[in-house]
Amino acid sequence: MLKALPIKLHEAEHSYEWLGSPSHPEKIILEKSVTEVCGWDNSREKTARIAATRDTWEPRGLACHSALEKFFKSGVKETNEGPYKNWINPLLRKEYWYEFQPLLVEGRLCDLKKSVGGSLDVLGLDKEGKVILMDLKTTSRSGRTYSTDRQLGAYASMVIDHYRMPIDEIRTIWCTPSKTTISPDQGVDKCIKAWLDCWQLYNWGAIKGPFDEVPITANAVSAFRERQERAPFAGISSHLL
Repeated sequence: MLKALPIKLHEAEHSYEWLGSPSHPEKIILEKSVTEVCGWDNSREKTARIAATRDTWEPRGLACHSALEKFFKSGVKETNEGPYKNWINPLLRKEYWYEFQPLLVEGRLCDLKKSVGGSLDVLGLDKEGKVILMDLKTTSRSGRTYSTDRQLGAYASMVIDHYRMPIDEIRTIWCTPSKTTISPDQGVDKCIKAWLDCWQLYNWGAIKGPFDEVPITANAVSAFRERQERAPFAGISSHLL
């Protein structure tokens, strides 16, 4: 297992604190979370829908994440008989885990330059020795999948920054009642680019306002991205280029 970074998650506030290291000794409360940055352009309707269903998805997500973390750290598969057994039991019985070696589980990560913190579900080695970064998502039986590229791109960039190790693949674990599916490789470069695009637009939105509060057109967003293609990732740390 990789050594945990000196980062503390303050769960009530969902904020992260850098506790200091020999190279960065100063303690810092990080200003933002990956979740906040990735969701900056959510519409009011989507934000309201997420808040209205919190009592459903939050305890389910916590239970499944806790079960997967315990499994990876202990190696013991326990049959779950709780209210989320239809999610947890197929998740832990997934054949993919038979030859999977976790390196980092529920790892706290950060980008000190951006003052952003986040939590990685799992980083590990598959049966071919590839380094795989993965995130767990739980949904209802009728739940739809969605893009996780920007979120996982953030974690990938932070792993590369702090651990100086390559990542071969990025995948999402979709956990539904009675079935767990692991996505195909989403592409490391593609995900990191999605995160960097999101970061640029997040900072633009901090000045201009969310998309549903100002007349930012699709053409304006496209033009912004075209400018980034011509002068890519200005101000981004060199190790990500």
